[in-house]
Amino acid sequence: MQVAQEAFKFVFDLQMRASKIEDEDSNKQSADEKNKIIWECKKWWGDNCLYLQSDVRKQFYSCIYLAAGFQEYVRDSREKNDVSIINEKWEEFNSLRNLIENSVQLSPIKYKD
Repeated sequence: MQVAQEAFKFVFDLQMRASKIEDEDSNKQSADEKNKIIWECKKWWGDNCLYLQSDVRKQFYSCIYLAAGFQEYVRDSREKNDVSIINEKWEEFNSLRNLIENSVQLSPIKYKD
């Protein structure tokens, strides 16, 4: 249960990281702070992944890289004027939270969009 709670917290952190869209004026220190969570998640995953169910383990790893590259999806969405690109990627985070909840036999929380 503890590892699932930690995973859930990190998914929240990854979403917060993904939602911070960097612009050209971002300084190096800010970029380093934003990327810190990516490295913390990678380390945590390496230390704890075998305690997670296989579907959670796979989706968690995928979401680490999703958060790291989320700005590219935002750019692509803007260029194509297609918000569904962002919505689809954002849903991957929500899906992971539901997987984690289900892995410890909790009913998923219904998140507002």
